[in-house]
Order: sequence, then structure tokens, then C-alpha cells
Amino acid sequence: MTVIQEDFDLKRFHQRIIDLLDEMGIKAKEACKGANIGRGAITTWKKGSIPSVDKVFRLAKYLNRSVQWLITGEDGLKADEQKLLDVYNQLNNTGKEAAISTVRGLASSFPQLPEQDGESIGTAI
Repeated sequence: MTVIQEDFDLKRFHQRIIDLLDEMGIKAKEACKGANIGRGAITTWKKGSIPSVDKVFRLAKYLNRSVQWLITGEDGLKADEQKLLDVYNQLNNTGKEAAISTVRGLASSFPQLPEQDGESIGTAI
């Protein structure tokens, strides 16, 4: 099964991965090994090979990104959700467990308020 869409741009997909790897300080071979997708998978994509869904999924998981982001460059997250995710991704495992516990506590103490006419969270509270 392959990831083929009419609007799928293989060059942008590959460049998005390379830019992210550079930002993270990871080499392509290291990412391939860590994601268990074959040593040269990212290079073959650069050469025009269409990636399989399972390889894109494994790479997204390894890089802590969504499959949607790898393919389109968009996560579908609101700005405040992305901020939380960015901070969370900077934490080690112990910090992540503490963050989840803290957020669960906050969620039970502060029930969700309905958004009104596109109000952001900051203005609704």
C-alpha cells in the first residue's frame, strides 16, 4: 500500500523530513534505523520512490510528528494545542508523565467551557 494522493508532493515531503532532521540534529540514516524503515528509505524517496504507509507511519512516530504533517506540512492543530505539544515534546519521559498527570488534574478541576464564536481559550476564561 502506498501513500498516493493527487496533491501529494514528493519533493516537499522529502524536504520537510530533511529540514526536520536538521532541526533535530539527526542524520537520515539514524532516523531510518530508529524508525525501522530500512537504511536508505529517505534517500529513495528523494529519488522519486513513493513511500509506503507503514514507513511513513513509523517515521512519523519516531520523529514525534503526525503522518498528516509529514505528508502535507499541516497538523490540523490549533495554535494553543501546538504550543502544548511543543513543550511536551521537550520533556524527558518522567516530565511527560508528570505533565499528563498535571493536565488530567486540571481537566477534572476545570471543566471544558464551550467556545463562543471562535473565541480562543484565553479569552473564554
